[in-house]
Amino acid sequence: MPWFRIGWLLCAAAGLFPMVMGSFWMTKTLMGEGTDTTVLGLYQIGSANLVATGASITTLSVFGIRRGLRWCHVYVGVVLLVIGINDLLAALSFDYFPMPIFPMLLGGTGWALCFRSVWR
Repeated sequence: MPWFRIGWLLCAAAGLFPMVMGSFWMTKTLMGEGTDTTVLGLYQIGSANLVATGASITTLSVFGIRRGLRWCHVYVGVVLLVIGINDLLAALSFDYFPMPIFPMLLGGTGWALCFRSVWR
């Protein structure tokens, strides 16, 4: 059972990371840093997506995986895999440091630690 607690806490932490980064970028764009309005708009859309994804992962980890709900475990796993790989490929295509690897590793580890307890 201690692995299960560590697992859902890691999943929740994996959701906090994109929420913080998205909030930071949203604040940066609202302050008007940048030259082109199209770039600022894309930053805001991307920031909103990061915040929404992080909020869903954190909320479902705390209130769903912790209770052992299987659909929450599947949802968090799919979001971590699909969106995480998409963000990683986008970051690598623009030669950015692959920051999306950190929440993917945190969430993937937590997801794996919860697997046995949720699916027994």
